Amino acid sequence: MSKANFRGVGLLLVLALLFVPRPVLGAPTLTVSPSSGPAGTLFVVTGTGFKPSEPLFYRVVGPAGSANTPSLVPFLADEDGSFRGNVDSAGRAPGDYRLEVLNGAGAVTVATFTITGGAAPTPPPPSPPTGGPTPPPPPSAQCFEETGQCIQGRFLAYWQAHGGLAINGYPISDEMRETLEDGQQYTVQYFERVRMEYHPENDAPYDVLLGQFGRRIHPADPPAAQAPGARYFSATGHNLGGSFRAYWEANGDLAQFGYPLTEEITERLEDGNEYRVQYFERARFEHHPENPDPQYQVLLGQFGRRILSQR
Repeated sequence: MSKANFRGVGLLLVLALLFVPRPVLGAPTLTVSPSSGPAGTLFVVTGTGFKPSEPLFYRVVGPAGSANTPSLVPFLADEDGSFRGNVDSAGRAPGDYRLEVLNGAGAVTVATFTITGGAAPTPPPPSPPTGGPTPPPPPSAQCFEETGQCIQGRFLAYWQAHGGLAINGYPISDEMRETLEDGQQYTVQYFERVRMEYHPENDAPYDVLLGQFGRRIHPADPPAAQAPGARYFSATGHNLGGSFRAYWEANGDLAQFGYPLTEEITERLEDGNEYRVQYFERARFEHHPENPDPQYQVLLGQFGRRILSQR
């Protein structure tokens, strides 16, 4: 089952989309258990009664006087309208916290919890590994002869954790400073299929974001009616089904690719041939039935190369 990672102000909220029984009656509910505990307590978050696969947003608001204003982070409810996850409060300031989940209409579902003074019991240290050599530390940089470029630091960590070469492609530029669509300068690096952006104003893992190339190359089509058997996204009004849905759900879903901007359409691509494609906020999916291995029948458009060439 798919998973999504979330974080709030000074907290890491990992919402694994696990099955939770849905209430028969009533509005959406959000609970945190236990309701209070010292720093280091693992708080369990449960949401039920939301619409199936509903696009939602969340934020965690810290104690009064917190310096940072939390951003809204998008995620999807599971297909039964539920989600469940944990709040890791290790090392965080004592105080009252407010977890808010918003839908597209702005309706807010709220739960609160308190981090008390003191510390939670320290878990026992992990057992030492038995047998075999100690694995080497992760490299500080990874270089590619194919393009003569290297990846390092947070961009390398993101690249490795989010599909590597198959999803992001080779690096095709050095890290550079660039003024982006919001008028601010950021450190960015271009890859064959994505542009990674470093946002130090965000806590990890949301300090690395991807450019929304899909919207630049193909603006969103008008909304379509919900198709039978497909996953429908009311945020953009488009369906996702078949092999494209399977690929989207298996390779990072909303965080990696964004919402669908079109239905499946036929389009003549750069090689002069026609393919079934679908545009997303950060990608273009292409169906290549000529590839005998099903693993390579859904490929991603090389948006990074296209946008970099237009700079």
